Amino acid sequence: MRLRISRTGEKIRRTDALFVDAIQTRSSLLTALIVVTLCIWGSSTGHVWFVAGIMVVGALSYFFGIVIALLGGLAFTCIELFAAAIPHMQASVIFMEITGYIMITWLGYRHKEQKELQQEHIQQQQFVSHSDQVIPWSVTNEVRTSLAAVRFLLFPLDTDEQKDATLEKATAELSRLEHLFNEMEQDKLKEANQETTIH
Repeated sequence: MRLRISRTGEKIRRTDALFVDAIQTRSSLLTALIVVTLCIWGSSTGHVWFVAGIMVVGALSYFFGIVIALLGGLAFTCIELFAAAIPHMQASVIFMEITGYIMITWLGYRHKEQKELQQEHIQQQQFVSHSDQVIPWSVTNEVRTSLAAVRFLLFPLDTDEQKDATLEKATAELSRLEHLFNEMEQDKLKEANQETTIH
């Protein structure tokens, strides 16, 4: 009996975790759908000021933060109540408007937060890509040695007969260097292709 209860409890915990994870990953989408539904409701029932208020409160939330946006939503609700734009407003209408203002405030704030995180990620990626462009010391030493050899081969202290042989050696050394850098570039391209296929 206890085994069944523990298995059932484990299944319930697993289901709860999946449900919470699904809600967390789709919270912005769900909030946006609710706000759009409230805007459609507002425009179809003649609450045009509510739809305009939603836009203003969302912008306030994005640019100035949650507290300012919530105060703006409260101000819009109070103005609508006291100005009697809609005579005898029902409590359900007020509740829906306040819910809309709260949700658009959260959505604007999350949008700004996500944009900042994306910019940080881009900056980190740029930093990583710059560090990847650094050539290892072994390659640097190889290039330096090869360039020194080419210099001595191109400007020998020997006679004209040996210049042709040294020119061929210099050309071979430059070809070897070019091949080395081509291999490095191909390796980087393979790594980049593997990373893109993994992601």
